[in-house]
Amino acid sequence: MGKDPKGKYLYGHVIAASCFCIQAVGIGTYFSYGVLFNPLIDAFGWSRASISGAASLAFLLMGFLGIGVGRLSDRFGPRILMTVSGVFFGLAVVPVLWDHFRHRPEYRRCDCYEHHRPLVRQKKRNRNRHC
Repeated sequence: MGKDPKGKYLYGHVIAASCFCIQAVGIGTYFSYGVLFNPLIDAFGWSRASISGAASLAFLLMGFLGIGVGRLSDRFGPRILMTVSGVFFGLAVVPVLWDHFRHRPEYRRCDCYEHHRPLVRQKKRNRNRHC
């Protein structure tokens, strides 16, 4: 088992197990909002109705958009569809990261031009430790 008649090792079961794990993690995180109910209420001050409404809307959109995504997958193939969706996901994350690093001064250097100065002058200066 696991080898074809020519003696080569087949990776079909490894791919199937990997897909199972990816699907389990993806669906598990998607349906775990119930575990995070109280922390979301405490952190953001949202009501239980607004959290439940957002989750219900996400489930509803997932059901309706699944029809269109299935048709696109049949028409163009999963490779192109996943590549395009990965690019869009990456483009959506860029503004979030930009906003995160822009509003967090501890991630920015304190003196942007200090690396242009000679090393002798850098050692003599008393720099902040968090920079």
